[in-house]
Amino acid sequence: MRQKLTTQNRAQIQMLIPDSVDFRLQSGLHPMRHFPGMVVVHFDSIKVGLRFPLHPFFVSLLNFYNVVPAQIMPNSYRSIAGFICRCHSVNVIPTLELFHYFFSVIPQQSHGFLVVSSRPGHILFCEAPSSIKGWKDRFFFVSVPNGLIPRKWNAFPPKSPEPFISEELSKDVIAVEAGGCFKIMSYLTPKRLIKAGIALKQGETSDSEGANPEQPAMDDSRLFTFGFDDEPPTSPPKQQRKTKRKRLRKADQGTSS
Repeated sequence: MRQKLTTQNRAQIQMLIPDSVDFRLQSGLHPMRHFPGMVVVHFDSIKVGLRFPLHPFFVSLLNFYNVVPAQIMPNSYRSIAGFICRCHSVNVIPTLELFHYFFSVIPQQSHGFLVVSSRPGHILFCEAPSSIKGWKDRFFFVSVPNGLIPRKWNAFPPKSPEPFISEELSKDVIAVEAGGCFKIMSYLTPKRLIKAGIALKQGETSDSEGANPEQPAMDDSRLFTFGFDDEPPTSPPKQQRKTKRKRLRKADQGTSS
């Protein structure tokens, strides 16, 4: 499996990732390999609801299951982002306990991928696409601060816990369930993602760290394969960031859509 980002995909990534977050659009690499200090992310996950810098709930969820962002399938990020937005709209803090009341997280049989599925009788969103064709081939690499989330691919993530409803949690459940089932495709608007703190407004910056995408391409000796006992190398030194337009032009050199 090799990266198959089109020129249009690359342009969309440039728009969805803020200037303060470093990333690489390096072609010809395998998703199980990544640059030191970075994690692999699927383009379709960014497109449907995952954003950087990561919302605290994304951080909590990834750490709970001990997985990297690419292990959660893109369609599942619709549900996660929708849950965060739904909580924000009713002034409820999105917690793992509340999330697991509405959703179960199911490990797939191979490669450690996870699917987020609505629990029967507690469906917040409907009419989500059944699948996204070709998503595994559309990936790139994003810098994340040391210690924020896992960087090792976990081939055996745990199953989600059974929900436990306390009196306090039941109040949040009632608030979040109010309004019934929303159509997820129309619910997750850019404005709603910004209001919930998932996405930054255009021009906003963050304090995220990471490698500069304008650095020369690394050879295989600077890359490492996700392993169960491997520790990620330290991040290379940061260099001054250049404009998005120049970054896109350089990333596309030698590639074709």
